Amino acid sequence: MTKQPQPQNAHLQINANDPQGVIERIWANIGYDELNWTYTTRGKALLRTLNNDIFTQGDYTVRMHNTFTTGNGLSSPAWGAGNVYHTRVDGSAYYDWQVLDQAFDAIVKNGGVPLVELGFTPLDLTPPDLRATGFKTVSDQGLNQYEFELWKKPPADEMRWGELVKALVQHVVDRYGATEVKKWMFELWNEPDIPNYWQGTVEEYNRLYDVSAAAVKSVLPEAAMGGPATTGFVCGAQWLEQFLAHLNTQGTRPDFISFHTKGAFFAPRRIYNPDQAAPYESHSTTYMLGEIERSLKVIEQFPAFRNVPIYLDECDPAVGTIYGVYDNPNFIITNSEHYPTFVCQLVAKLLDYPQIKRITHWAFYMEGKRWFEGNRTLVDNENVEKPILNGLRMLEKLAGTQRLQTQSDNEKVGVLAGKTGETIYLLVWHHDDDWRADGLAHITISLEINAPNSDATIWRIDKNHANTYRTWEALGAPQDPSPEQIAVIRQGGQLQAEPIPLVRNQTQTQLHLAMPMHSLALIEIKPIYSLAQD
Repeated sequence: MTKQPQPQNAHLQINANDPQGVIERIWANIGYDELNWTYTTRGKALLRTLNNDIFTQGDYTVRMHNTFTTGNGLSSPAWGAGNVYHTRVDGSAYYDWQVLDQAFDAIVKNGGVPLVELGFTPLDLTPPDLRATGFKTVSDQGLNQYEFELWKKPPADEMRWGELVKALVQHVVDRYGATEVKKWMFELWNEPDIPNYWQGTVEEYNRLYDVSAAAVKSVLPEAAMGGPATTGFVCGAQWLEQFLAHLNTQGTRPDFISFHTKGAFFAPRRIYNPDQAAPYESHSTTYMLGEIERSLKVIEQFPAFRNVPIYLDECDPAVGTIYGVYDNPNFIITNSEHYPTFVCQLVAKLLDYPQIKRITHWAFYMEGKRWFEGNRTLVDNENVEKPILNGLRMLEKLAGTQRLQTQSDNEKVGVLAGKTGETIYLLVWHHDDDWRADGLAHITISLEINAPNSDATIWRIDKNHANTYRTWEALGAPQDPSPEQIAVIRQGGQLQAEPIPLVRNQTQTQLHLAMPMHSLALIEIKPIYSLAQD
């Protein structure tokens, strides 16, 4: 029998009288590989949910791979295709905007702001001497040479690449208007520091960035152009340094600087044998913060860029696109209450870096998967919401509030506190990076205010609250749930408001609650006289 850990005590101290600045919505951003799923019925429904019910305090950003990639538009796993660029028999170029129009229409109509990733190399811009469209000899399956690696090569004709970028920006300005597109962002490539995405030199990338930036700005000078979307690895920091040195030498200032961080690299990604269990791995907040610090130190070397906004436009607990629990059991983290708890505590830490303006959750949805496969998704089959969306709902409640000073005497228990008017929001977590960790925390929250005319309400996310995955498990984990079961699963994911008592004295107001490991609680403390006005 597994021995249960002893309950822990924690004390959170909130200074409600000394605001520390506005809590910015750095979390309101998503991204994904599968561009073509943006405009499916499920994709558009998810975007509507994000607009109407998740990111309710303002715009949200959508970043997608494969804007220029050639393909049939079916979005095979971890793949996609804007299929824009083609050449005629006489060698002249023409552009097909059908796919991108559907994708950008779906985003814009649902309150999203595209962060347009300028990549990857279209088939007709790959080096002609390397180009091959057939499969390997005596094989009629797998990837052809373009699909396997040629899209990673630098464009063979930089002038035509520049014309393609210019045509894209002109097209979206014509379609959506300059006022709308001024909100958009443009970024060259994805993770060029690793051969998974770029098989050229840093000099070739820098030159292509110059071409791309000039093309974007020639159409819309106010458009935001940045990069280089490097990894958090040492090689990523080195690439970032060379990129910024290049811009610094030219006297060019990017509109934003982007890089990525991932908390774990589950290996092997695929096991395929239930008798050979994958080694346990846990993602690491400390590792992610270390990667971030590494890239920030690079940027600090260039005084001209120290105030440029920073986008962590992939910021995730683990690498993994199409993978799930059937490949490696560690991917359970994307199903459970662990994912939103991890994200919320990380956001609180990243708010201490004022130059970081966006973090992107690399998650959307997947087609053709089993129920709760464990992919990096916001919703499961039938667009059943996963717990991460409730975590984002909680964060959104603090958007634009005045951040309050907090202290905790327990490293696994923390709080992000905000105040708007006389209403106070507390987002409390009990978290361990180890997704297998268990335990209970008895938490006392002390606010340095006397609130005699206030009531408090609490919403929870844990194994037993607002959790579709655990509801599905309790039903026996059906892989073909009935409509009635799906309704039960949806209902099990709803956030429920409950009153929580306040203990008052002349100088303090206290709350007491018990929270299991991997849980979130959003507490609203609101003056009673304002309740009837809402």
